[in-house]
This record gives sequence, C-alpha cells and structure tokens, in this order.
Amino acid sequence: EKRLPSLVGNLQRMGVRTSVVCNYDGRQLPKILGYVDRVLLDAPCSGTGVVAKDQSVKMSKSEEDINKCAQLQKELLRAAIDLVDANSATGGYVVYSTCSISVEENEAVIDYALRARHVQVVPSGLDFGRNGFTSYRGKTFHPSLKHTRRFFPHVHNLDGFFVAKLKKISNDVPSKELVDQEEKEEEAQQEAPTRALKSAGKKRPSKAVNASEPIEAPPAKKRKEKAWVKAAREEAAVEIASRMEGVKQISKDAKPSKAVSKEMKTINKSLRKKISE
Repeated sequence: EKRLPSLVGNLQRMGVRTSVVCNYDGRQLPKILGYVDRVLLDAPCSGTGVVAKDQSVKMSKSEEDINKCAQLQKELLRAAIDLVDANSATGGYVVYSTCSISVEENEAVIDYALRARHVQVVPSGLDFGRNGFTSYRGKTFHPSLKHTRRFFPHVHNLDGFFVAKLKKISNDVPSKELVDQEEKEEEAQQEAPTRALKSAGKKRPSKAVNASEPIEAPPAKKRKEKAWVKAAREEAAVEIASRMEGVKQISKDAKPSKAVSKEMKTINKSLRKKISE
C-alpha cells in the first residue's frame, strides 16, 4: 500500500491512461478479473540483486527467507498464468521478473510453472544479458530455460535482475496429483546418480565382537627411517662419543673447570635432543 503513490506517479509520468490501480492479493485476482491478454508479474523477492544499493540485504536475508519468497512466487505465477487467455489472438503471454539472482527464486520457479500449467518459455526479445541456467548444483531444469535472461551487477553495470517470458498454450489446468507425480519423478532422477554412487561402494563385513574378550589395540606401524636421517644420527653419535672421551681425559688430569662443565652440559643437551628426534 505504501508503494501505490509511487506506482501512480510513474504511470502519470509515462503517460499511461488506460490503467486501474488496485491493492489486492494477487493470488486471488483470477477469481475477480477473469481472463486478460497479458500479465507482467514483478514478483516480490529477497532483493539479492540490489546488494550494491542496499548492503543490509547480505545480513538481513536468510535461506529461510529465500524459500518463503520462492513459495509465494510460485503461487503468484500460477495466478498470473490462470489470468491469461491462451486463446487470445493478441496475447497469452506472462512476463515474470525479479530483482534477485537466486536460482531458487528464478529458474526453479519457472521450471515449476512448466509442470504446473500448460505454458512454454519463449525468447524474451532482449539482446543483452546472459542465458538462464539449465542446470545448477546437480539439479537439471527444462532446456527451454536458456531463453530466460539474467543480469549481473558486476557484468552489466546495473542491478541484478531476472526476466522470463511465458506463452500459455492451453487454459486447461493439470491435476495436482499429476503435478506432484511429475515432481517426485524428477526428484528421483536427480537423486539417481547419488544412490548409484552409494550402492557402488562395497561395505566391509562386520566382525562380531564378544564383550567379555579384551579388545586388543592394533599394532603400531613402524615408520621407516630414511637413509639420510639414519646417517645423520650415526654421525652425531660418533661426534658426541669423541667429545666425551676428550672430557674424560681432561677430568683425569685435573678437576673439571667451568669450561669443561659447560662442555659436558652442551654434550648432554645435544645427546638428549638427538635422542628425542
């Protein structure tokens, strides 16, 4: 309701005279308006495409918020498609757009609409932007989603945006059971490679353990000492032994001086270090 004055101002600025502004739940419009020729659905979204203008989006939006937006977008898109007359000679189109770059709010919503209603994705007529995703993180979407358009702030120097154009080909509404069955089949196809990988791994047979028997720890693996390490140890041992002989000879002739005591401490320290290595 707060955005209505801005909407009215933009309509007047653009010179649009054949318009009626109302504040209503879009999901209920098919029951009120009946059939129309075309619908533009600028769906409410998480706003992840306008982070450059609103830095708070990075901190205020969570995965739960995105999932809630996606659910509302699916309901609104269903209503928008139901509003359009497939038999219209000049229409039968729905344009869906968001200012989000999240796949859950864009390609996933359009892919759902292709199953829930008799529509098809058609080229949008935009000659810039990038093609929408047909696969994302292991999930495969309908091939026609390549006709959707994505816009990225770091590529196109504008806010992140998504646009899809749908053509309604029939006013019939598929049964909910059929839609649910198609969703389950698609999920099964998506999970098939994962199940195949899990089943490919052979499990080792588990050995029964008697609680009364003590559990023996596996023998520790001896690390094979490298040749240069072994040679260094032997060389150090020879050097220490020769220095010890010199100290013993000095101690026989006279009482150990401070220098001799220091030398012995140094030797002991070196010996302990070599042993610890």
